[in-house]
Amino acid sequence: MRLNFIIIFIVLILSSGGVSAQYFDTGQDPSSVRWMQIKTGRFTVIYPENYKEGGRAFAQSLDDAYSELITLFPETKFRIPVVIHSYSTRSNGYVAWAPKRMEIYPTPEQNTIPLDPNKQLAVHELTHVFQMKSLSKGFSRVMSIPFGEQFTGITASLLPLWFLEGDAVFAETVLTSSGRGRSPSFQKELKAITVEKSGYYGYDKSLNGSYRDFVPDHYQYGYQMVAWVYARYGPQIWNKVIKQTANQPFTLNPVNLSLSGNTGLTKKKLFNEAYDTLRNIWNNELSGKKTRIYETLNPDKKGRYINYYSPVFAGIDRIIAIKTSLSNPPRFVLINPSTGKEKKLYMPGQMYPWLISYGNGKLVWVETESDKRWENRDFSVIKLLDLKTNHVRKLSRKTRYLAASVSPNGETISAIENTISNKNNLVLIETSSGKILKSIPAPGNVYLQRPRWTEDSRKITVIYLTEDKEGVYSYSIADGKWNLILNPGKDDLQSVFLRNDSLYYVTSQSGTDNIYLKTPGKKIFGITRSRFGVSDLSVTGKSILFADYTSTGNEICTSEIKTGSPPVNINSSTFLVNKPGIINPKERNNPANEYTPVPYRKWQHLFRFHSWMPFYGDLDEIKSDPTLIRPGLSLLTQNSLSTLTSTIGYEYSAQKNHVFHSRVIWKGWYPTIESQ
Repeated sequence: MRLNFIIIFIVLILSSGGVSAQYFDTGQDPSSVRWMQIKTGRFTVIYPENYKEGGRAFAQSLDDAYSELITLFPETKFRIPVVIHSYSTRSNGYVAWAPKRMEIYPTPEQNTIPLDPNKQLAVHELTHVFQMKSLSKGFSRVMSIPFGEQFTGITASLLPLWFLEGDAVFAETVLTSSGRGRSPSFQKELKAITVEKSGYYGYDKSLNGSYRDFVPDHYQYGYQMVAWVYARYGPQIWNKVIKQTANQPFTLNPVNLSLSGNTGLTKKKLFNEAYDTLRNIWNNELSGKKTRIYETLNPDKKGRYINYYSPVFAGIDRIIAIKTSLSNPPRFVLINPSTGKEKKLYMPGQMYPWLISYGNGKLVWVETESDKRWENRDFSVIKLLDLKTNHVRKLSRKTRYLAASVSPNGETISAIENTISNKNNLVLIETSSGKILKSIPAPGNVYLQRPRWTEDSRKITVIYLTEDKEGVYSYSIADGKWNLILNPGKDDLQSVFLRNDSLYYVTSQSGTDNIYLKTPGKKIFGITRSRFGVSDLSVTGKSILFADYTSTGNEICTSEIKTGSPPVNINSSTFLVNKPGIINPKERNNPANEYTPVPYRKWQHLFRFHSWMPFYGDLDEIKSDPTLIRPGLSLLTQNSLSTLTSTIGYEYSAQKNHVFHSRVIWKGWYPTIESQ
């Protein structure tokens, strides 16, 4: 009986997209890049030569993350290549298993939490490595003998994405002092739907998404399900799920079988139990808070999910904001609050974060531009819209500006720059010509976020990120000095505005993102009491403008500037990671390691055989028709830089002929070369 299950399982895999999905490359870096490598006991960290200290720092982060993760997973031996793509402006990571590797895009984004991006990426992506190594046991390990690394990757497809990513978010949360699971902005979308819609959409809708309603992604709802199991049923449940998946993938639904046997729940029942609990937690939290509903300035959404980001005053009774929806591309809109009318101004290209700046009739933002050939190199450029002429100009080319702000007089732009060697600068640019006036290194090379001019154009404020804290600096144009405005802390900062030495800022201090005021006398007062969280504050006259989140997306809201009560302490019970059933391992002070970088010679690493099959078949053809499998052998190779991919095969054909096949794709140079 088991043999029949195995045969059915393999046929289903071969006829699905699972096989071809394993052989995925994220693209290539420029051919001119010279590479270095650091070999530790478990990792081979490969990085561009000009990334320098960044490679060492990430190697240390990986070693530290390993020592933390063995408190959640069984300790295991492995060696895995880690490729750092520092020519990209993205902040992301990726783990694949055919061939096994980790790929890192290390540029820090502008919406970070108070956690070192290296540490967050290392813990999150290394969690995926532990997941995959845990799957390479029992039956799956035996099947790796005839099939290679691809079989473990295929087995992983039986684990839901919400578990794989939710587990990684849980690890980055429980093993650090921050993590997304402690961030109010990470759970506010789920919270708003659960509270305002008197329930949630259900497991099937969350899993499959919707074209009609906004559904939070699998990172968000998956984390809550994973954390709830840890809190309610203990820390070993998910390890048992992975173990049963590795041992019995041929059952096709080993996750449900393991959950049912150890908790009495299916995936759907687990979802319902977790969100029934969260609904009670969040309703109780809100019933105990004096929240406010603020005046809305944008047009009525009529129940549709629409977000307004980064609202700015652009004259009397004029507001400009970024509008996103489920049915239309993002656009800049001009809103007249008195009439309730809205006008489309411009449709930008790819941009993130959703951040614009206005000054004297000029609108400024940052867009991402892809390289024409190299997928792992892109640029962030500054664009300017002159509202008087309706003309758009690109002020920079092939730059790495992550955020930009135009001075109120419209003459100068301040921008945050992160170089390919991981140097962080505040750059001043002349608006009329795009000429760089000055480049100011960040103090201690801290990461800088969201520059903002004061109303007199004399100072620029920035949020800065240290290893695990966020604070606020101001830079004085007159004397060229940095001044500390807000001491670094573990609360998440999302927006700041300095006015007459009073600092307005959005912080997560109360457990919900709200606006606070720090006076010149260093007293701190609460300004807003949002239900789910505010962002993107702007101050003019006696009014404060901000985006307030609801179950139908961000609303543009306004409020008079009135100091409220002092900030309250965070209600930790609203975050599942703080539940009594979850043991928070103590962070360790891991010793700094000595690493010796050496050149990585590309020609020495052209071939890397990772998978094979005890038969011959073209993968694209097998996907549509498994009966095309022929007796023979197939070998697959792909190197760590994804520059050379090849398939070598032997077929004993239906005509009883011995046929050899080979296909080689070379992507290491500007032209791609392919043989058939």
